[in-house]
Amino acid sequence: MAEASKIGPGTENRARLRLAGPRPRPLAELATSSYSAFVGTMKVVLPAIAVGLILLVLAWPQFRSADQGFRIGISKIGKEDAQNLRMINPRYQGIDKKGEPYSITAEMATKSNPSSDVIELEKPQADITLSRGNWVSLRADYGTYREQDQILDLVGGVDLYHDAGYEFRTLSARADLKTNSAEGDDPVKGQGPFGEIRSQGFRIYDKGERVVFTGKAWLLLRPRAQPPTGSR
Repeated sequence: MAEASKIGPGTENRARLRLAGPRPRPLAELATSSYSAFVGTMKVVLPAIAVGLILLVLAWPQFRSADQGFRIGISKIGKEDAQNLRMINPRYQGIDKKGEPYSITAEMATKSNPSSDVIELEKPQADITLSRGNWVSLRADYGTYREQDQILDLVGGVDLYHDAGYEFRTLSARADLKTNSAEGDDPVKGQGPFGEIRSQGFRIYDKGERVVFTGKAWLLLRPRAQPPTGSR
């Protein structure tokens, strides 16, 4: 008891202060507290990010449609374009005097004079169906078609094909689609199952049923393959 009375008031206060002060928290407790705070923050941040992504997905088509939408611009139109009537990939269909169909297609059709029936064609092709189901096709680099007369003039590498295996090539040709005939006075070169032929011109009648080669002509006949001996 005598020794306890010797303790001064200052010493007692310092002891009490030491006892009443906060004790240091363990590391495990600090880690748990930080993790809880992180989890709480993520519970708020992640739903916000998800909502933002959903809104972006919903709004994205609106941005794309705005970029790809129809825009009105000013283009330069020349005098020639204003006066001429043009059509891309035209297709004309008609029937001949026997009521059988034919068609004319092209990459481009131009009508320079609106009051005229003459149509200028780029890469024209005329397909004619024969009465027996066969067909004849005419192709060229350029051509003109007269609607009223049903006349097709072809120039620049004219090719004529017949589904029986005949092929002819010349520089120019005129096809009368009403009478199913064609003719040309430029040199012509052809080939088919019979062989090869060259002449100074040609005439085609009855949708290719009869072909006449005019002028000086050269013909090379190929012998047909003979059946094997003893075959029936």
